[in-house]
Amino acid sequence: MNVLRVFLVAALAAAPLGVPASAASSGNAPIAPFHLEYVTSRNGTMLGHTTLDLSRNGDGTWTLRSDTNGTEGLASLLGIHVTETSHFRWQAGKPASVSYEYVQDGIKSRKRSIVFDADNAQIDVMDGSKRHEYALQPESIDRNLVSVALAAALAQGDREMTIPVATKRMLKPQHYKIVADEPVKVPAGSWDSVRVERIDADKDMTIWFAKSLGWLPVRIQKAGHNTVTLDLISMKASR
Repeated sequence: MNVLRVFLVAALAAAPLGVPASAASSGNAPIAPFHLEYVTSRNGTMLGHTTLDLSRNGDGTWTLRSDTNGTEGLASLLGIHVTETSHFRWQAGKPASVSYEYVQDGIKSRKRSIVFDADNAQIDVMDGSKRHEYALQPESIDRNLVSVALAAALAQGDREMTIPVATKRMLKPQHYKIVADEPVKVPAGSWDSVRVERIDADKDMTIWFAKSLGWLPVRIQKAGHNTVTLDLISMKASR
């Protein structure tokens, strides 16, 4: 089941973009609603597609949904379908999670949900039938929102970022840094970009952001035993 495990890593790695602050029309939100599509590959071999949708809600919160489908090879045969849904608020130009849900369908099903309880300063995690609780810190986010947080930081001129990310049992700070300016060619076109890498002990994530697209991540790469890459295919504004 190695291909299954690697394909799910791609789903977890998927995360969305920023657009120019002038395009956002809701309060202090630095990102406008969008729809993105990526091709997902492992070591250069296509596995499927990931779509990312950012939308604003009527109550002042926003929703980010990541939807990954296995369309090639074993991933298709196994019927892999992974969705991640994040509800969050913008606070001083940064995302702060309200809730998160992960659902995996296919040969093996899995669910995880997280509630960011600001009233009680607590994070509640349900991982299948197991529950975990720990303290909430300001500007805590779920892993689905990492690229949103990075895009917002880049728009503000930051070159190094530390983000508190909720895991199963604890908040874990993730450290990122701009390491280079370089061109990137993806199915959606060729773009001048900045390469942002995770620089803490894990060092497992690299994202290329295009400034001309409002800090859109045109490529997302997850390293490890295998290299999983998401390359941007198409993009459009949403409502």
